[in-house]
Amino acid sequence: MRRNPLHSVTDGDGRDIGDAAEGAGADIFTAWRLSKATITLIVLISGTGAAQLYLAGGHDLSLIAAGGFSGQALADGRWWSPVTSMYLHSGVAHFLFNVSALLAFGPVLARRFGNDIDGELRLLGLYTVAGLAGVLVYWAFHPDGQMPMVGASGAIFGLWGALARFKSDADEIQPIVSRHVLDQAFGAVLSNFGLLLLFIPSWLMLGVLGLAWEAHLGGFVAGLLLVGFFRPRPAAG
Repeated sequence: MRRNPLHSVTDGDGRDIGDAAEGAGADIFTAWRLSKATITLIVLISGTGAAQLYLAGGHDLSLIAAGGFSGQALADGRWWSPVTSMYLHSGVAHFLFNVSALLAFGPVLARRFGNDIDGELRLLGLYTVAGLAGVLVYWAFHPDGQMPMVGASGAIFGLWGALARFKSDADEIQPIVSRHVLDQAFGAVLSNFGLLLLFIPSWLMLGVLGLAWEAHLGGFVAGLLLVGFFRPRPAAG
């Protein structure tokens, strides 16, 4: 019989989440419900998205101007922009794409980290650090850029990078130089390439690429390298 991946993960009260999930039908919504970190991130992203939609009725781009990241933003003293940029989006399609990716990656990674408060905080920490790494790499390519960069993609690519270190049927972190990790890295590169193709028309017409692939790269590599640092250490047997 195939082992439920939620077994041997407790919810902080000593209860086995695997048993709880099976008792509830073990549907996919159970995994989402148990990942408080994923829910927290979606609430934050949705809250800023709702504010953006409200302000967009008057064509107000003040949130992006105030919270988007760029070299110019840092030069102007907007030191908070590396963090706030991770919760803003350029439109509804951008928002829905990132929320869908977060729903796909977040709960699966939460199973590896555990659903107690320590595991949830570690997952939030990895998300934040991967997002900041993405911002840093983007900044390295555009040190004097003026166009605000927004979106959770860099942080979400960080979650993908972290998941790339795990096989679906094993809890052990895989070596970076392994077939499984290389396959996942190739998938991330292919995903970026596909997104670039979608943005080529806007680049040709407006002269603006509109895709921060550098942030995706930085986030993915950060998740790949740092998952072992953020993941809770297994308890001694």
